[in-house]
Amino acid sequence: MRKIEQDIIPALKAEKNFESGQGRDRVEWDGREFCVYLWGNRIAKGNTETETVQVSSCGYSTQTTTSRLNAVFAAFDIPLSAVIRNFNLIFVMNGKDVLHKGTRTEAGGWIVTIA
Repeated sequence: MRKIEQDIIPALKAEKNFESGQGRDRVEWDGREFCVYLWGNRIAKGNTETETVQVSSCGYSTQTTTSRLNAVFAAFDIPLSAVIRNFNLIFVMNGKDVLHKGTRTEAGGWIVTIA
């Protein structure tokens, strides 16, 4: 696990705002709602009360984006993984592709939507 993930996960679990020194990564909370930004692009928006989260690569299917999305999933015990396959961002649960752009699923009690 990367150092930045080790910073993002506790911030999400504790419902605390976080910003990396370079401003590349940012977590913002407003009540029970959170947003995760990477280089100013909102890659995750969720609500811990309704247990909903919307995630997006924002057009950047990179290892950095997958790392940050996996940190969001880890923070809330959502049993999904973001992976890059054939230059596309794919979401996997129990070894099977489950989500692609425009789809939603229930995972670990959360409703996950791919924007």
